[in-house]
Amino acid sequence: MKYRIEYPILFDCNLQCHYCFHADYFNKKHPYQNGAFPCKFTIKDYKKFRNTHLNDVEEIILSFHGGETFHKNNVTLISNIMKEMTDDIEQFDMLSNGMCDLKDYEFIAKTFQEKIWRIGFTFHRNILNEDQKAIFINNVQRISEWLPGKIYVKELLRTEDKFKIMQNKMFWGAKGIPLKVQDYKGDQKGADFTEYDKYTSIENMLIDSEYKHPLNEDCSCLKGYRTFNIRGYDQWSGDIVACWLDPVVVGNIQENWFSPNYKVCRKEDCSGQREVKNVEKIYRGTYEKDRPIVECI
Repeated sequence: MKYRIEYPILFDCNLQCHYCFHADYFNKKHPYQNGAFPCKFTIKDYKKFRNTHLNDVEEIILSFHGGETFHKNNVTLISNIMKEMTDDIEQFDMLSNGMCDLKDYEFIAKTFQEKIWRIGFTFHRNILNEDQKAIFINNVQRISEWLPGKIYVKELLRTEDKFKIMQNKMFWGAKGIPLKVQDYKGDQKGADFTEYDKYTSIENMLIDSEYKHPLNEDCSCLKGYRTFNIRGYDQWSGDIVACWLDPVVVGNIQENWFSPNYKVCRKEDCSGQREVKNVEKIYRGTYEKDRPIVECI
């Protein structure tokens, strides 16, 4: 079995986009008035969990994103994680806004080149000014020289921007760097689906296959990989969540338990929503988009 695991990093970010999943943290809304919570588990705990419950593992992609992976505080954090996993099976998939210190990108790229699976750069078109866009382009081009074939650019698809996105795709393609277009589910941390509901066949054609989830295929954040997400710096640190769109708790790293039979299904109403099945429906969380704190069948 191949796994893609979202491993938690700090929420800190230099852009703090209003549609970010961690907008509550940036705005110091409950429960983040005093900042993030401490992470309750260690890398040693994670390895114990992996060795106990992922007996069928062939490959593991650890994904770092959201906050900003290359924020100063996160560079120290992820470099420590990667050092402690030098001899382990994990490879690393990172996502960045492309606006951090080029020296930090260079340090990670050159130090851990063999362990890096890929790095994606999200182009936040409506957040960046013209000077920032020039910095983004320069950073991505330089990093692609250090990690040839392991770099891509990503852009969220707003319907009003589709022709600009087409031009952007050609721009990066001419440089040998793929641009992946991802569906944008709307503001309010992606919970309202207002933008997603506007898509016509033209917009759907632009969306990269990585982000498409046909009804006749198993739902996965990365095709061919089984996904789960580990919470790190909120009240329920250590919980393993099957899907952020239906945040059913299916395990805990520190407590070392796991319910492996969960299945993430797409609802057949074409809403883009997900539902977790085959396990007890346990919800416990602090984000507004999470379900109430309750345990039920």
